[in-house]
Amino acid sequence: MIAQPSTGASPAPGQPAPAATVVVPDWGNQVSAFQTRQPAFWLFAVVIGICAILLATQEFEYLRYSPIAFVLGVVLLAIFAVPIFLLIGVLDLFEREPLSLMVAAFLWGAIAVFPLALATNNALIELWVKLLGAGLGIGWLAAIIPPPVEEILKFLGVCTVFLIARSEFDDVLDGFVYGALVGLGFQVTEDMFYFFTHFIGPAQGANEIGALIEGYWIRVI
Repeated sequence: MIAQPSTGASPAPGQPAPAATVVVPDWGNQVSAFQTRQPAFWLFAVVIGICAILLATQEFEYLRYSPIAFVLGVVLLAIFAVPIFLLIGVLDLFEREPLSLMVAAFLWGAIAVFPLALATNNALIELWVKLLGAGLGIGWLAAIIPPPVEEILKFLGVCTVFLIARSEFDDVLDGFVYGALVGLGFQVTEDMFYFFTHFIGPAQGANEIGALIEGYWIRVI
């Protein structure tokens, strides 16, 4: 941000008051996501690294189960996600967001949120059952626990990007852009999870491609 300096002194009697401080966004300089002097950058790197290992284990299981369906699923999700990513990137007409920060937001949603949410959701559901029993509200747990957990983790991704390069947040639209990218990344990973657990898996090899297309139609289209 650029601000006109102010002396803070009161004007002398009979003298005109000084001009008000003018604050304008600094749209001329862009900040990279690679801010090694920012603790938030190293927090981002550690979280992404750990979650990437956890997520890779799951994705390799999908690949081993049905290589053709996995590759086709990746292609179909790319056809959906790439245009949306580009569209989000051009929403801010005054200043395009740095590509590295946009990718960082997307990676947080695609890599960090899902493993953390899955572990947290399972732990909270187990705690609920132990404290309240399996009969009380068990049918509502999927609607009560996962949504707030997932949205909080997405919000933490936007906060992390802000702490890495807070000078890039000039207005509310910037927050919307990074939040949308986090959400897009999460949807891609979650869709792959649902493809295999709710469509391809139950098909049991009978018509895996048809099951994948059905899942893509319901989850994406």
